[in-house]
Amino acid sequence: MVPVGPRDCEEAVVVAPASEAMLSVTSQPKEASGRAEVHPEGNQGVLEPAEATCAVKETKSSHDCENPHKGRRRWMLKWKCRRSVDQGTLLPSKGNLKKLYTKGKLLGKGGYASVYEGIRKSDGLPVAIKFVSKRKVKWMKCPVWKEHLPVEVAMMKLVNAAPASPYVLNLIEWFDMTLKYALVLERPQACQSLTHFCKVQGGKLMEEQARPVMQQVIKALRHCQDRGVVHRDLKPPNLLIQPETLQVKLIDFGSAILLKDAEGQKIVGQ
Repeated sequence: MVPVGPRDCEEAVVVAPASEAMLSVTSQPKEASGRAEVHPEGNQGVLEPAEATCAVKETKSSHDCENPHKGRRRWMLKWKCRRSVDQGTLLPSKGNLKKLYTKGKLLGKGGYASVYEGIRKSDGLPVAIKFVSKRKVKWMKCPVWKEHLPVEVAMMKLVNAAPASPYVLNLIEWFDMTLKYALVLERPQACQSLTHFCKVQGGKLMEEQARPVMQQVIKALRHCQDRGVVHRDLKPPNLLIQPETLQVKLIDFGSAILLKDAEGQKIVGQ
């Protein structure tokens, strides 16, 4: 990427090559092989190389032009977000939840959320449906997504973007309602919370059980960190485990925040 000089401060066009691999939010910036130019007769950019498939147009202030690396880091973060998350999947589903899913028995209830068993009517897929009151919801707006989203939805979309982790619960879709929103989550069969599993085992795990469990937990947290997300509520109730295989999945991103905002924040889980 070519730094923009002070005389080019009005507008600049930056190009990234089509062959560039998908970047996570916390990856180190890579040099783009494209070139930025400003047309002498106007603000229309000349894009090279010819095979480039995406251009981002930004207005830069004089301060940014005098400090090109600051603008470069901001552009790279936006580009990584674009490549990591399909913007179309961020929006709530337009269908009617009751027509698409059958709600079953209550699985769990918290201060502002309830989780139910569910079945997708179209193919019989087992799901979990989490209803969250909007009175307790924090919303966030990302410059790239240009939509206000519940923080839990935004964080799960980041960690679920391909390639996803087998150790993190997948968000299938979400619905925006009048007084609440609903998350449709995968429901692994024959799973239970780690709290219940430990209780059945006599209140503790043997070393041969604890080792693979902790290895998967660490992999799940590293995956979240690689996507720029801090879970902040790691505790046994927020870990699902399959008793036969000891496969673990991290759940509940209601307290998660972006890694860049995590400094000085308290850990929620106890």
